[in-house]
Amino acid sequence: MPPAAEPPRDSAEPRPPASSRRAVEEALRESERQYRALFESIDEGFCVVELLFDPDDRPVDYRFLEANPAFERHTGLVNAVGRKARELVPDLDPSWFRIYGNVALTGEGVRFENEAPAMGRSFDVYAFRIGPPERRRVAILFTDITERRRMEAASAALLAQQSRIAEVLQQSLLMTPPPEAYPGMIVSTVYQAASDNALIGGDFFDVFPVREGLVALVAGDNTGKGVEAANKTAEVKFALRMALRGDVGAAARALARLNDFIVQNRRLCADHDATYIALTLALVDTRTGEVACACAGAEPPLVLRKAGGGGYEEIPAFGPLLGVEEGSEYTELRVTLAEGDLLVLTTDGITEARRPPAERVGRAPGFLGADGLVRLLLQARAEGATSLPDLAREAVSRTREWAGGAQHDDICLVLAQRALPYAAH
Repeated sequence: MPPAAEPPRDSAEPRPPASSRRAVEEALRESERQYRALFESIDEGFCVVELLFDPDDRPVDYRFLEANPAFERHTGLVNAVGRKARELVPDLDPSWFRIYGNVALTGEGVRFENEAPAMGRSFDVYAFRIGPPERRRVAILFTDITERRRMEAASAALLAQQSRIAEVLQQSLLMTPPPEAYPGMIVSTVYQAASDNALIGGDFFDVFPVREGLVALVAGDNTGKGVEAANKTAEVKFALRMALRGDVGAAARALARLNDFIVQNRRLCADHDATYIALTLALVDTRTGEVACACAGAEPPLVLRKAGGGGYEEIPAFGPLLGVEEGSEYTELRVTLAEGDLLVLTTDGITEARRPPAERVGRAPGFLGADGLVRLLLQARAEGATSLPDLAREAVSRTREWAGGAQHDDICLVLAQRALPYAAH
């Protein structure tokens, strides 16, 4: 007896219950409402565009498909939806088509800033592809940054102006006297900022007569940079001149008076920030060769004796930084220069020049130090730097070469050599 026939099966898949379809549809509507709420409320401009290509598949335009309310505020374009970019902005730069075209073709999102000169605006943009590749649609989230760019340009112009002012001011403070301006002594100075792009540093020097036959040599380092540092440097230099001329020949007492002036000035003037100065002072009697030295947190002076066979003396007249504490005391030490002896004042931009790690040998120190500076001076002299200005320039050049071409701090160097016997004018 043949088996009973099975009831026919419905080839269609079972349909989900109506309640499930309604739930899915409601979820989709809720998602659309949330998207629209975000679309309408965000402060950034947002739009969706369709990229248009020529027969060679090069992007040549795009059509706006959607745009949020903030779009008009950021672009100034009205009723953009459905219209092409070139229709709205005929002279729009082609770079916009290339960028968005690449996003549409590759699917790689991009964040960038770009100018639109034809619109008189600049934009910060994030663009990403949406939908399948063949639709060539790109979503664009952007902000008008024209005002920010304008402020940045104004700030840069102001900074450049301040730098020029500071440079002129500092150069006026770094006037080098002729090498033989003072009978009985030859003087040469070199100043070099830490980089070619930062001409205004904190280091400074000064050379000036205190009285007939007595010349002050100064090398200093201000903690600041730029216009403010140049102003404070001018203040310090002229205050030191007054301190010296009020107490002729007393290097240590002059630094003590200068220190008190800086501390008191900061306390009395609300617009004065903390200023700390490292300074080396040498008072040279050009008739006798006697030198009175005092230091305030700075490199001690060095003396290279003509008859010393390459040796040198350090004058350890140490004292605290200027501007730290009122009533600070300073040590004064004296030496006498013979004819041909060389007095060296420098800031730590030279002595703390750093050797590149790859060029250090064994336990050799990483800093040039006083020994290294003297070695470079002697090498330069032995290799033809006969005049004092040549010697000073060579010493600075060789310092940078020793440091691998790098200069991490401003450099200031003052050289003074005892010359022929003093003859009064």
